[in-house]
Formats: sequence, C-alpha cells, structure tokens
Amino acid sequence: MRTIDAVARGRENNFDFIRFVAAASVILSHSHPLAGASSPFFILPNYYLGDAAVTVFFGISGLLITKSYIQTRSVLDFVMARFMRVVPGLFVVLVLTAFVLGPFVSSVPVADYFTQKTPFKYVLRNVSLWSMQYDLPGVFEDNPFRGVNGSLWTLPFEIRCYAAVVALGVCGCLRSWRAAMFLAGYAVAYIALRGDWYGAPMPWAQLSLPFVVGGVFYLYRGTIPLTVPVLCVAIFVTWLGWGTPVAREMFVATLVYGAFLIAAAPVQALHRFGRYGDFSYGV
Repeated sequence: MRTIDAVARGRENNFDFIRFVAAASVILSHSHPLAGASSPFFILPNYYLGDAAVTVFFGISGLLITKSYIQTRSVLDFVMARFMRVVPGLFVVLVLTAFVLGPFVSSVPVADYFTQKTPFKYVLRNVSLWSMQYDLPGVFEDNPFRGVNGSLWTLPFEIRCYAAVVALGVCGCLRSWRAAMFLAGYAVAYIALRGDWYGAPMPWAQLSLPFVVGGVFYLYRGTIPLTVPVLCVAIFVTWLGWGTPVAREMFVATLVYGAFLIAAAPVQALHRFGRYGDFSYGV
C-alpha cells in the first residue's frame, strides 16, 4: 500500500505545481478585499480560499522542513539552508519594492520620497522577519488597502515554525516516542490558546496547525497510507463533524492530506513543473 513516504522521498512529486496553484488562489482570494469588497470565495465562516491556500503551503512546508532537518548533517547546515532559501530573494524583492517600484508609483515627489526613513525601515524591518512593515510614502494612498506586499505577513510565522523544528530536533522530539509527547503537549496548548476561530482567528494557531500536521505526516510517513479511499473517509468524517468546534481542524488535516495525495499523482508533466524554479515564490 502506498504511504506518505511516496511524496516524502526524492523529487518525484507535484509540490511545485500545488504551490503555484495555491499562490494563484491567494491572489484570487485577495483581489476582492484589495478592491474594497468582501471575498466571495469562502469555505467556512471567516475561512476563505486564500486561507485554504496558505494552509496547503504550511502543510507542505511542515513535511519538507521536518524532512530537511532530519536529513541535514548539523543544525548550522539546516539554518544556512533555510536562510539561503528565504532571505536573499526576500531582500531583492524588498529593495526593488522600496527603491524602484515605490518611488515610481508614489504620490510623493521622488526627492521627498528618498529623504524619508520609511523606505529604509521597510527593507530592514521586513528582512528581519520579526516586526513587519507594510507602508511606503505615498504608495497606494487612495486604495482601500494601503499595504505593500501584505502577503509577507505569514513569513515571520514560517520562520518561527522553522525555529520550533530546530528546538524539537535538538531535544530529540522528532524521533520515536518523544514525538508523541510533543504532539500531546501541542494539542493541550492549541486547545487552550487557539482563540475563537470562528470570530477572530489566532494567527499562530491558524498557521502552526497545518505545519504540525505536515511534520507529523513525515515522521510517520511509513505507516500513514496515502490512498483515495482514505481521503474519502477523511472527507466523510469531516462532513459529519461540520458545525462542531473541531470542524476547522478536521478540514485542515483533510486538506493537507488531499494535497499530499495530489502531490503523489504519477503525472510526469506535473513532476517537471518546477524544473525552471519554484514559480510560487515569485507569484
């Protein structure tokens, strides 16, 4: 029987294609709110197509980052690999946004634009991945949403998930019975601190859950079956639980599992989708 290991080993998977579709879904979902309208692409109360796409991103990341840590020779190598994956590209985007595109579309005169500290803070704060900034002088002033590159808001949470993987790995919680202990502790913390997901979602809960699901799928990759019948059962159980306090959690786990099943589909054209790079990174 095929298991999660089918997508966890090697590069014969469709993750690049799935990430591209997820990135396009985020754009589609955000298009209405950016224009001052409510998004019609909702799945659950306060849960839209864009949220589902971000869930898929974090689920895939949870699997691949856990795999990367376990297979990397040292913590330093892991940290450097993650740094090179995120920071150089992010820095280029921030510099181009703040110092090329920003002054080009700004309502502020160019001379005044560059005398302000905001563009420089925009680059430094965002590349730090800690205290994000989304405004630039005179940019999008008349738009319903003035944020510049607002989709960067998930990056600090992504980096914290990476740090959590390192901490768990150093403590030996990514192997054997200690992983089960971590899951029990996470479940308790999640239930206690998740907040009202049907009102004001807690970002850490919204993003850490699919990441943890993806990580768990990797840790037990040899025992978790990856088949259409299992997905059908998961969908049915999720449907039965619709309207319950755990409906969203069930949906997240099912969605991540479904994404992994699609990633395992033996379609060579999709396997080669990312041969020229990960287009979702630019989208």
